[in-house]
Amino acid sequence: MTNEPSLYSAIQAIANNDPDFVRDRNEIGFNAYDCAFGHLLAETPPDLWTPRQKYQAWSMLRKYRRQLADVGIEYDAIPVPTSIATKLVDYRDGAFRVIFDYNADLVTAIKAVPSAHFSRYPIVAWYVRPSRQAVEALLDFAPRNQFVCTPEAEEAMQEILLEPDEPVAEVKPPLPTRRVEWQDGTFRLVFPYDPALVNEVRQFPSRKFDKENKVWILPATLETVKALTVFAAKYEFIITPEAQDACKQVAQEHVQAVEASRAEDADLNIAGLGGTLRPFQKAAVKYALAKKRTYLAEEMGLGKTVEALAVIQAANAYPAVVICPASLKLNWQREARKWLPGKRVEVLNGKSNGDWQKADVVVLNYDILGKWLEPLKAHGFKAIVLDECHYIKNHKAQRTDHATELAKGIEYRLWLTGTPVLNRPKELLAQLQALGRLNDLGGFWTFAKRYCDGYQDRFGWNLDGAAHLDELNEKLRATCYVRHEKSKVLKELPPKTRTTIPLPIDNRPEYEDAEADVVAFVSQLAVEDKAFRESIAHLSKEEQKEAIHRREQDVALKARRAEQLVRIEALKQCAARGKQAAIKDWVDSFLESGEKLVVFGWHQAVVNSLAKEYNAPVITGQTPIAERQVNVDKFQNDKACRLIVCNIQAGGLGLTLTAASNAAFVEFGWNPGTMAQAEDRIHRIGQEDAVNIWNLAAADTIDEEILALIDRKATVVDAATEGQKVEEINVIDELVSRLAKAKGK
Repeated sequence: MTNEPSLYSAIQAIANNDPDFVRDRNEIGFNAYDCAFGHLLAETPPDLWTPRQKYQAWSMLRKYRRQLADVGIEYDAIPVPTSIATKLVDYRDGAFRVIFDYNADLVTAIKAVPSAHFSRYPIVAWYVRPSRQAVEALLDFAPRNQFVCTPEAEEAMQEILLEPDEPVAEVKPPLPTRRVEWQDGTFRLVFPYDPALVNEVRQFPSRKFDKENKVWILPATLETVKALTVFAAKYEFIITPEAQDACKQVAQEHVQAVEASRAEDADLNIAGLGGTLRPFQKAAVKYALAKKRTYLAEEMGLGKTVEALAVIQAANAYPAVVICPASLKLNWQREARKWLPGKRVEVLNGKSNGDWQKADVVVLNYDILGKWLEPLKAHGFKAIVLDECHYIKNHKAQRTDHATELAKGIEYRLWLTGTPVLNRPKELLAQLQALGRLNDLGGFWTFAKRYCDGYQDRFGWNLDGAAHLDELNEKLRATCYVRHEKSKVLKELPPKTRTTIPLPIDNRPEYEDAEADVVAFVSQLAVEDKAFRESIAHLSKEEQKEAIHRREQDVALKARRAEQLVRIEALKQCAARGKQAAIKDWVDSFLESGEKLVVFGWHQAVVNSLAKEYNAPVITGQTPIAERQVNVDKFQNDKACRLIVCNIQAGGLGLTLTAASNAAFVEFGWNPGTMAQAEDRIHRIGQEDAVNIWNLAAADTIDEEILALIDRKATVVDAATEGQKVEEINVIDELVSRLAKAKGK
């Protein structure tokens, strides 16, 4: 035994310092050029190394002297591989091979040998076709330059010198019978039929057999490269120079793709976009443009919708189709019209939409996709977006089949989700299949066994587990997955972001009848008020004030004004009832993200209904003080409790709900100050994330009127705080005025 360090232990020492495949570029471990080769050697038993690999490993380690010294290995103490000389003349496959490290003087000398030519295939060497003149030149060249001749070379030289000097045709090194080639972006395994080898090849993920050319085709993935090098060494396959270069390129591209998936900025300008992207959104869009079939898996509130629309615009991928939950159709329509100015956006519903074929962007919900599937397939979409793509996590569901069928052949596929998909790998199978990425991650069974911890029990295959999630995350990021977290890009976000989500209502006829009654009532009052003002116009200002005061004290008029407010509140409740189903859809989708949510409502019935629906803690004016704190503590401290429902007035004061950074208002108060106080239950000391406020407004109803007026009044309040002279706004009076005009009624 000897205390000399082994070549294998030195390779392993560098590889062990390089677990992230040079992702951090920290000058620890192999550099990007050596990374793939170094790791593959470290994972291959040394008795399977070829002589050439041993020599290449020894040569490569020179540049890592310092790192080796840091772990107690002296490079100069590593024995030079004895199985291959530094300067060697060999004879194989009908040609002499002159092998040496690059040296300008030696290159000049070998060029003087007749028929000498340089080639990288099957190994890097100078090749000399056998002839008397060539042998005589080699016999002079070798001893003069201290080259060792192998026994095979010496025997071949003697035979040639004894033969008559006849012209010999140019001999090119023959192709080996077992080789790895690179063609059309894939690796090709070429070998004569051998049942044992075929069984080994079938262990490669996502391999397929080309019957016409009788070769096995392997995808260009890092997993393939790692397995391929071990396989080639074990079964004596020659890896062609092109395939070797491809191996290095695949390793480098893997590292670069993972970096791009995490990037927080990018150089990107998109002409025609109706807004400005944040730096991290630019990075996400650039990644998606490069990958084309991608998960946009940003955390809630980071703008996945905007990113998807930006990808479509940047790629000019029109027409595009968006599939989303029914509750989000109107939001997609409005966002698309805002961010894609000049583009035509159409929303499909259960009935016929005659002109949708002329649209640039078509929006529909999962529930009606089956009805529209055939005409949509025939339309020739260039991009498809699946919002809340966990809707197709069940491979047995019809909507999964429909979405997968529609996505086939579409170039740009963007799957949007705020859900941390890695927590449930099984749910990725159907989504990745529809995205066209399942084979890139090893195919169904490789994925199921490796990442779902799949195993067979007496009921069949159980895929409910999870394993190797860090590895899965890296592979997804290298292939098709971009996700930013608010905590990482917090510096780019305002402390509080408000977003209005327009929701459809399912009681439109009832609402329109109620609205008509309110409009008629407030219009009549408006007519009477106008007539009264005209009747006192001739009076002095003091007399007018006195007349107005006397009128306001009239009992009958007070009763009618009170009834006006009652009718408006009833109209608000009618809108709230109509959007209940859409609210539930939105909350369901949000809770899939795993984040906590505070829901604020105005009316007792709405708040209690939602709390009962989700079995969530509730805070209203009727909740006892002690019980309020119990509910708050449960929401703050219990990870399983992800929803609390509060009345705006009762829940808007004195509570700390900072376990959530998201609040949804399903109804709205009359005063921006009241709304702001409710928002500040999560936007206060202890909050570490940017806060998102979601206003779930019933589309084309009094909800939108109230939100617009509250926003306007909030602007006025802010301006007054800054000392600007502004006109005071009374939200209720302004709302009554708008209702009296009633959109032209």
